[in-house]
Amino acid sequence: MNATSLVRHEQPLAEQIEQVVVGGDLSNLNASQRVSYYHKVCESVGLNPLTRPFEYLKLNGKLVLYARRDAADQLRTIHGISLSKPHIEYVDDLVIVTIEAANKNGRTDTDMGAVSCKGLQGEAKANAMMKAITKAKRRVTLSLAGLGWLDETEVDTIPGAQRVVVTETGEIVDGEIRQERTATIERESQPAIDGDEVFSRPGQGVANPPAAQATTGDDAPAAHELAIINQWQGPQDAQNWAVAMELCDNDNHAKQAWINVVRECRGYSAKNKQSVMLHFLRDRSAKLQARQPELATA
Repeated sequence: MNATSLVRHEQPLAEQIEQVVVGGDLSNLNASQRVSYYHKVCESVGLNPLTRPFEYLKLNGKLVLYARRDAADQLRTIHGISLSKPHIEYVDDLVIVTIEAANKNGRTDTDMGAVSCKGLQGEAKANAMMKAITKAKRRVTLSLAGLGWLDETEVDTIPGAQRVVVTETGEIVDGEIRQERTATIERESQPAIDGDEVFSRPGQGVANPPAAQATTGDDAPAAHELAIINQWQGPQDAQNWAVAMELCDNDNHAKQAWINVVRECRGYSAKNKQSVMLHFLRDRSAKLQARQPELATA
C-alpha cells in the first residue's frame, strides 16, 4: 500500500473520530473503528483495554461509554489518588456520602453519592449506604482524574438509559439477540449459568438434579431481600450488584461466587431462579454483615 492510498484509508477513520468527539455518538463508527476508538481512549488515560474499563450505553439516542469499577481502580493507582474517610448523613429519604480525594501532586477534589433509603431498614439500609459510598468513591475518582464519564453505579438511575452489549471486535449485539440470550438462560429445559456454564445438562457435572423446591418457611425471602432480587433479571444483574456493593472484588470474583452458589443449588433454571438468587444474596450479604462494625464508625 503506497502513501497516497494509506492517507485515503486513514481519512474516513479520522473524520469519524472527529464526529464522535463533536457529537459524542459511537454508533456512527463501524466495528473496527469502534475498537480503535476504544483503545485510543484507554491509551490516552493509561488504562488497560483488556480489563474492559468501559462499557457501552444508549443514552438520548447516542451510543456512549461509561466507566466500570476497573476504570476507577486503575485511575486511583495511576494518579496516586487517596480517599478520605466517608462522611455519611441522612437527609429526608436519602443517604448522602461525601468523600474528599487527593492525588500524588496534592490536587484535591470532593464529590458525593446519594441513594434513596426510603422505607429501608437493617440490611437493606446498609446496602443503600454501601451503594452511596461506592458512588462517592467512583465519582470523585473520575472527577479528580479529569474524566467526565458516567460511572456504572449511576447508569441504572438515568431514565431511558440502556446498556448495550458490544463484542471485543466492536460489533453491537442488537436487542433481539440479547432477548434471545436471556430467554435461553431462563428456559426451563436448558438451565444455564450466565449463558456460559451449564450444570444440569448431561455430562456437565450434575446429572438429573431434583426438582427445585419453592422458597417457603424459614427459606422464604424477607421483604427487603425481595426488594433487591426483584430488580435482578438474571445472573449478570446479581453479579453486577455484588460488585457495585463491593461484596465481590471484581467481575471474575462475582462470577465465581455465582457459580459456587449454582453448584450448591444443583443448577439454575426458571423454577428455582428465586431460590438461587436468594442464596446468592445471603451468601454475599454475609460479607456485608462482617463489615457492619466498620460502617458504623465510618
